[in-house]
Amino acid sequence: MKRELTILDFEALNDLLVRGKTYSQIHEELGITPARLRYLLSREDVKAMVSEVRARVESELENMGSLVMSELRNELKHPDPRIRQTAVDKWLKAMGYYSRDIRALSATAEDIARILLNGGKKEGE
Repeated sequence: MKRELTILDFEALNDLLVRGKTYSQIHEELGITPARLRYLLSREDVKAMVSEVRARVESELENMGSLVMSELRNELKHPDPRIRQTAVDKWLKAMGYYSRDIRALSATAEDIARILLNGGKKEGE
C-alpha cells in the first residue's frame, strides 16, 4: 500500500529534482518508484512547486554573480601568484572554458585576468 507523501517528502523530492538527480537516485533516497515519480511529476501542483523553487534558486545565483566577480577580482590582485592562478581557474571552470590541456585554450591566463578586471569585457569592446 502506498503511503501519502508529506510536505517534507515533497520538499525532499523537490530538492533532489532541482539538483538534477535521476529517477533511480530519487528512488534510492526517498523510496519513490520511478512509476510513482512519473505520476507525481505529471501533477500540476508538483510542476508548479518545482518551477517555483527552480526560479528562486536561479534568482539567488544571479544575485550572487556580482559578489563572486568582486571576490575573483580581489583574488586576481592578490600578491600570491598561486591565488591569482586559482582565481583564473575558477573563472574558466564557471564559464565552461576549463581544460586540463592548455593547448585547448585560446586565451592565456593573463588574457582572462584582463577580462575579469575589465568587468568581463575584452580590450577594445
